[in-house]
Order: sequence, then C-alpha cells, then structure tokens
Amino acid sequence: MRVRSDVNKINTAVLYLSELTMLWWKRKESDITKGTCALNTWEQFRVEFKKAFFPSNVVYEIKSKMRELRQKGSIRAYVREFTTLTFQIPNLRDDAALYYFLDGLPNWARTELEWRQVRTIDDAITQAEALTDFRQEKSLSAEVDDELGSHDDSGEDSGKGEEQTPQPKRRDTYGSSGKKPGDRGNTIRDSKDSCFICKGPHGYKRCSELKSLGAILRERKEEKA
Repeated sequence: MRVRSDVNKINTAVLYLSELTMLWWKRKESDITKGTCALNTWEQFRVEFKKAFFPSNVVYEIKSKMRELRQKGSIRAYVREFTTLTFQIPNLRDDAALYYFLDGLPNWARTELEWRQVRTIDDAITQAEALTDFRQEKSLSAEVDDELGSHDDSGEDSGKGEEQTPQPKRRDTYGSSGKKPGDRGNTIRDSKDSCFICKGPHGYKRCSELKSLGAILRERKEEKA
C-alpha cells in the first residue's frame, strides 16, 4: 500500500484486526491514553503485537522442523517448504540457513552442491532447482533402459509364452503299480495262472509235476546213451 509514515502504518494495520486482536488494540489504546504505554513507531507496534500473539517458543519449534526437514519428494517441493520455514524465523543467519538446507538434501544433491562450492543460501536454492531436471532425465533414462531390457528378455524367452506342443506321457514299463514283474507282490497276485504245467497257484518252477518230468527226461537220456 506504499505507506511511509509510522502513524499511517499503525492505523492501516489496525483496520485488519478482528476479534481477539481488536480487543488487544482497544486495551492498548486505553493504555496509550493513560500514558502507561507508548506506540509511536511501527517497530514498537510490531514488538508489542508479537509479544501478545507470537508464541515465545515458536522460533525453537520452527528451527526443530528445519533440522528435521528432509527431501522426500521433488527438490522444488523441498525448496518451497524450506523457504516457508525460513520466513518464520527472524534474523536467521545465512550460514545457518545454508547448513540446514544442505543437510536436508539427499546425498547425491548435497555432494553436487558442495562440488559446485555454493556459498550462500540463495545460490544453493538456485543450483538445487537446476538439479531437478538432471534427476528427472536420469530417472527417465533408467526407465527407458529397464523397458528395453524387458523387451530383450522377452525376445530371448519368447518361446516361453507360446503354447507348447504337449508331450506324450511316458508309459510306465512296469504298469500302474510301479512294481517289476519279478516283485514278490506281482508273483503272489499272478500266481493263480502262472503255472502253465498244472495250472496250480504257484510258479512253474515249484511245480511237482515239473520235477517228475525232469526225472523222466533224464532216464530217457541215459537209455539213449
């Protein structure tokens, strides 16, 4: 509003007061009339106003937030949040602001700014915002590489996605039971018709008639001899 004189600054600021702040100003006007209070300059008005409504520990809390502030999103968002905090700290030294700003950056950004030898907070913010495009380009390049790599992999393994010709199942040589013909279980199971001489429930090697037949054959051989 281009107000120059302190009296006009105070009168203009009072127009924007409401509720509790207006009650505070009414009390101050009463004290000024009594002569117990003097608000002749804009700086005196600001001091009294902050004393009444500005918490005494707010600067400490804001500095704590600034120490704990870390870049989690984009650098631009970090710069905006950091700048908002600095506006709430009166008489913040430039070297302290620079320290807090660099400390909140990720390692790659802090290393880059230190390599560029930034000396002021304004220079650090300008340089940091310029790094945003670099990181975006690097991230985009990595995404492209990953995409190309996935296509290469899919090309090499293209046969995996195609329908494969079903292979005939290997027939079990020993039948569904999985046992060899000579297993005891199979011998017992097939013993009823395994003897082809007498059709008895035993193997032909155990057949008594086979023994008799063997004796007859031996006798015939002896006779011929």
